[in-house]
Amino acid sequence: MKRVLSALPIGLIAAGGFVLAAPPLLVDGLERASPDVIFSVSLDRKVVALTIDDGPSDQTDEILDALEESGARATFFLIGSRMERRPDVVRWIVDAGHEVGNHTMEETPSILLDRAEFARQLRETDSLLSRYADPHWFRPGSGWYDEAMLAEAHDAGYRIVLASMWPVDAYVPWTPFVAEYVRQHARPGAILVLHDGKGRGERTAAILRRILPELRRQGYEITTVGELFRQAEADR
Repeated sequence: MKRVLSALPIGLIAAGGFVLAAPPLLVDGLERASPDVIFSVSLDRKVVALTIDDGPSDQTDEILDALEESGARATFFLIGSRMERRPDVVRWIVDAGHEVGNHTMEETPSILLDRAEFARQLRETDSLLSRYADPHWFRPGSGWYDEAMLAEAHDAGYRIVLASMWPVDAYVPWTPFVAEYVRQHARPGAILVLHDGKGRGERTAAILRRILPELRRQGYEITTVGELFRQAEADR
């Protein structure tokens, strides 16, 4: 039987109202169980990577506007079928200095795909992304992964990136909760995930307008996963 792992327990505890207690313990356990999966980066300086899942959408422009207002950058994990419908938005993301990552062709839990279908979606999305940039990061749909998926992503030249801060914004549509979660759990080297898509992109833009100025006041730089790694390498 293949071993299946996930970042989902963080979200379930969040939904149960306990996430403000001690999510770092959960993340630490997941990192030890899957050292090849990135949840955060060891870094002393105040830098956080912001990631946005499930775009592009009709609301991505609002997210991009919010990022520009605060001078923040992000890694957008894009869905291939949505890229095909909105190539102009993908170009905007890249031209604005943001990073793009692979989130497969469809908004489907990756763990439910058989290996051949997963490989097809991973590589088809890679082909689309490669028209705009040189992608390095992959995030499985719904956060579930297994060892075969890790191997397939590695063979395609990707590293799997999840997050150490997941405020379940896709399930708890309450901006004050998400903002308070981020305020309490921002840490040097952390990776935050928020969501794009119908009904979510507009909310994410509102969340960003609320939390980015606060993180700036705390002295944080908000940037891409790639830049987070570059700064960590420079500190070694």
